[in-house]
Amino acid sequence: MLRLSFRTVKELNYFIDNNFAGRPSFHCKVVEIGGECPVFYYRDALECIRLLLGDPQYALDLVFALERHYTGHEHKSHLYYKKYTCDWWWTIQVCYL
Repeated sequence: MLRLSFRTVKELNYFIDNNFAGRPSFHCKVVEIGGECPVFYYRDALECIRLLLGDPQYALDLVFALERHYTGHEHKSHLYYKKYTCDWWWTIQVCYL
């Protein structure tokens, strides 16, 4: 009824892996922890960052500089509405300069 192009999770995963070009592929690693061997699936973080920073779709949403916003020209009331506008973010940046 939904006209989906897959019937099983395996078909869905195949569809995702083969129809979204440019996405970093998953890697699989088994790690022994306390006598157990869980399986971890992950993507290369640097590849993901390159994808996000290089995609024009996100260009207007990415922020590379801190901002301070005020309610008026007197700069008496500071507005806090995004992480890059808060005092904590400014403090953290100063710590690493």
